[in-house]
Amino acid sequence: MVHIGREGNGENLNEYAKTLNLENSFTSLGQINHMDVPKYYNSAEILLFPSKTEVFGNVTLEAMACGLVPVKFDYGANRDKIKNGKNGFIIPFGDTISMGKILRSLLKSPKKLKSIQTAAVEYSKEEFAISKTVREYEKLFCLAKKNFLSK
Repeated sequence: MVHIGREGNGENLNEYAKTLNLENSFTSLGQINHMDVPKYYNSAEILLFPSKTEVFGNVTLEAMACGLVPVKFDYGANRDKIKNGKNGFIIPFGDTISMGKILRSLLKSPKKLKSIQTAAVEYSKEEFAISKTVREYEKLFCLAKKNFLSK
Protein backbone atom coordinates (compact mmCIF):
# COMPACT_ATOMS: atom_id res chain seq x y z
CA MET A 1 0.00 0.00 0.00
CA VAL A 2 1.19 3.47 -0.87
CA HIS A 3 -0.24 6.63 0.68
CA ILE A 4 0.03 9.87 -1.26
CA GLY A 5 -1.01 13.20 0.20
CA ARG A 6 -1.21 14.82 3.59
CA GLU A 7 -1.37 12.73 6.73
CA GLY A 8 -4.91 11.96 7.86
CA ASN A 9 -6.15 13.98 10.82
CA GLY A 10 -2.58 14.77 11.86
CA GLU A 11 -1.77 11.11 12.45
CA ASN A 12 1.60 9.69 11.43
CA LEU A 13 0.45 6.91 9.12
CA ASN A 14 3.83 5.16 9.09
CA GLU A 15 3.68 4.87 12.87
CA TYR A 16 0.08 3.69 12.70
CA ALA A 17 1.06 1.02 10.15
CA LYS A 18 3.65 -0.23 12.67
CA THR A 19 0.97 -0.67 15.33
CA LEU A 20 -0.91 -2.89 12.86
CA ASN A 21 2.26 -4.82 11.90
CA LEU A 22 1.96 -3.46 8.36
CA GLU A 23 5.17 -1.43 8.21
CA ASN A 24 6.66 -3.76 5.57
CA SER A 25 3.68 -3.35 3.24
CA PHE A 26 2.92 0.36 3.72
CA THR A 27 4.71 3.50 2.53
CA SER A 28 3.62 7.09 2.94
CA LEU A 29 5.10 9.38 0.30
CA GLY A 30 3.45 12.55 1.55
CA GLN A 31 2.54 15.20 -0.99
CA ILE A 32 4.06 14.68 -4.43
CA ASN A 33 4.28 16.74 -7.60
CA HIS A 34 0.98 16.52 -9.47
CA MET A 35 2.84 15.56 -12.65
CA ASP A 36 4.06 12.38 -10.89
CA VAL A 37 0.58 11.20 -9.91
CA PRO A 38 -0.11 9.17 -13.11
CA LYS A 39 3.10 7.20 -12.55
CA TYR A 40 1.82 6.06 -9.16
CA TYR A 41 -1.73 5.45 -10.40
CA ASN A 42 -0.43 3.34 -13.27
CA SER A 43 1.47 1.14 -10.82
CA ALA A 44 -1.65 0.45 -8.74
CA GLU A 45 -4.98 -1.34 -9.08
CA ILE A 46 -7.24 0.13 -6.42
CA LEU A 47 -7.79 3.65 -5.09
CA LEU A 48 -8.73 3.35 -1.43
CA PHE A 49 -9.78 6.88 -0.59
CA PRO A 50 -11.22 7.43 2.89
CA SER A 51 -11.27 11.23 2.52
CA LYS A 52 -13.92 13.16 4.37
CA THR A 53 -13.26 16.44 2.59
CA GLU A 54 -12.98 16.07 -1.19
CA VAL A 55 -16.11 17.49 -2.79
CA PHE A 56 -15.93 17.06 -6.60
CA GLY A 57 -13.46 14.24 -6.75
CA ASN A 58 -10.75 14.99 -9.31
CA VAL A 59 -8.70 12.29 -7.60
CA THR A 60 -11.44 9.78 -8.39
CA LEU A 61 -11.61 10.67 -12.07
CA GLU A 62 -7.85 10.72 -12.50
CA ALA A 63 -7.55 7.31 -10.86
CA MET A 64 -10.41 5.84 -12.90
CA ALA A 65 -8.79 7.10 -16.11
CA CYS A 66 -5.66 5.18 -15.09
CA GLY A 67 -7.66 2.00 -14.47
CA LEU A 68 -7.95 2.08 -10.70
CA VAL A 69 -11.06 0.87 -8.93
CA PRO A 70 -12.18 3.66 -6.59
CA VAL A 71 -13.36 2.63 -3.12
CA LYS A 72 -14.69 5.77 -1.47
CA PHE A 73 -17.03 7.08 1.18
CA ASP A 74 -20.53 8.18 0.22
CA TYR A 75 -19.62 11.85 0.30
CA GLY A 76 -19.70 14.84 -2.02
CA ALA A 77 -19.98 13.98 -5.71
CA ASN A 78 -18.76 10.39 -5.36
CA ARG A 79 -22.24 8.97 -5.94
CA ASP A 80 -22.47 10.95 -9.20
CA LYS A 81 -19.39 9.23 -10.63
CA ILE A 82 -19.26 5.81 -9.04
CA LYS A 83 -21.83 3.20 -9.98
CA ASN A 84 -21.54 1.02 -6.90
CA GLY A 85 -20.16 -2.41 -7.73
CA LYS A 86 -19.84 -1.60 -11.44
CA ASN A 87 -17.05 0.99 -11.86
CA GLY A 88 -16.10 1.36 -8.21
CA PHE A 89 -17.54 1.19 -4.72
CA ILE A 90 -19.37 3.63 -2.47
CA ILE A 91 -19.04 2.87 1.23
CA PRO A 92 -21.21 4.41 3.96
CA PHE A 93 -19.49 7.52 5.27
CA GLY A 94 -16.85 6.62 7.84
CA ASP A 95 -17.31 2.84 7.56
CA THR A 96 -13.67 1.77 7.27
CA ILE A 97 -14.58 -1.84 8.15
CA SER A 98 -16.70 -2.16 4.98
CA MET A 99 -13.95 -0.42 3.03
CA GLY A 100 -11.50 -3.10 4.18
CA LYS A 101 -13.94 -5.87 3.26
CA ILE A 102 -14.30 -4.52 -0.28
CA LEU A 103 -10.53 -4.27 -0.60
CA ARG A 104 -10.10 -7.86 0.56
CA SER A 105 -12.78 -9.15 -1.84
CA LEU A 106 -11.18 -7.34 -4.80
CA LEU A 107 -7.75 -8.74 -4.00
CA LYS A 108 -9.20 -12.25 -3.79
CA SER A 109 -11.03 -11.97 -7.12
CA PRO A 110 -8.74 -10.86 -9.97
CA LYS A 111 -11.53 -11.31 -12.58
CA LYS A 112 -13.89 -9.03 -10.67
CA LEU A 113 -11.08 -6.51 -10.13
CA LYS A 114 -10.22 -6.47 -13.85
CA SER A 115 -13.88 -6.11 -14.86
CA ILE A 116 -14.39 -3.10 -12.59
CA GLN A 117 -11.09 -1.57 -13.70
CA THR A 118 -12.25 -1.78 -17.31
CA ALA A 119 -15.59 -0.19 -16.43
CA ALA A 120 -13.81 2.62 -14.55
CA VAL A 121 -11.65 3.47 -17.58
CA GLU A 122 -14.65 3.36 -19.94
CA TYR A 123 -16.67 5.60 -17.65
CA SER A 124 -13.90 8.19 -17.47
CA LYS A 125 -13.48 8.13 -21.27
CA GLU A 126 -17.22 8.45 -21.96
CA GLU A 127 -18.20 10.98 -19.32
CA PHE A 128 -15.12 13.17 -19.14
CA ALA A 129 -13.67 13.14 -22.63
CA ILE A 130 -12.39 16.54 -23.68
CA SER A 131 -14.84 16.71 -26.60
CA LYS A 132 -17.81 16.11 -24.29
CA THR A 133 -16.52 18.59 -21.73
CA VAL A 134 -16.07 21.27 -24.43
CA ARG A 135 -19.65 20.69 -25.66
CA GLU A 136 -20.98 21.04 -22.10
CA TYR A 137 -19.05 24.29 -21.59
CA GLU A 138 -20.34 25.62 -24.92
CA LYS A 139 -23.92 24.91 -23.81
CA LEU A 140 -23.26 26.62 -20.51
CA PHE A 141 -21.71 29.69 -22.14
CA CYS A 142 -24.56 29.96 -24.67
CA LEU A 143 -27.10 29.75 -21.87
CA ALA A 144 -25.23 32.38 -19.84
CA LYS A 145 -24.98 34.66 -22.88
CA LYS A 146 -28.67 34.23 -23.68
CA ASN A 147 -29.67 34.99 -20.07
CA PHE A 148 -27.27 37.94 -19.84
CA LEU A 149 -28.42 39.54 -23.10
CA SER A 150 -32.10 39.07 -22.32
CA LYS A 151 -31.87 41.29 -19.22
